[in-house]
Amino acid sequence: MDLQPIPHQELEITFVDDAQIAQIHGEYMDDPTPTDVITFPLGEEYAQLIISVDTCKRQALEFGNTFDKELILYMVHGILHLAGYDDRTKKQITQMRKMESELLVKLGLA
Repeated sequence: MDLQPIPHQELEITFVDDAQIAQIHGEYMDDPTPTDVITFPLGEEYAQLIISVDTCKRQALEFGNTFDKELILYMVHGILHLAGYDDRTKKQITQMRKMESELLVKLGLA
């Protein structure tokens, strides 16, 4: 696994509900639907992850994960975005899923 360094030294994680994340998603990404995690790199030393607890609960049930494992997956996913990985194309999604799996194994959560 070739994880790029993350330039941010401070990471804030904010937990919101689906209504709040849909509002943020619409305002910043022109998509007013709920999503799991939104990542904001804010300068060279600070970044923010916004995570929907509602989506986490729903998708944990849907995918047979515990809430905690799903939540950690969202954190890993957001950190990968901060490291420069994206998931807009099929190829990028495949790479992102591979990196997520490898990191979850390293964390002992796979």
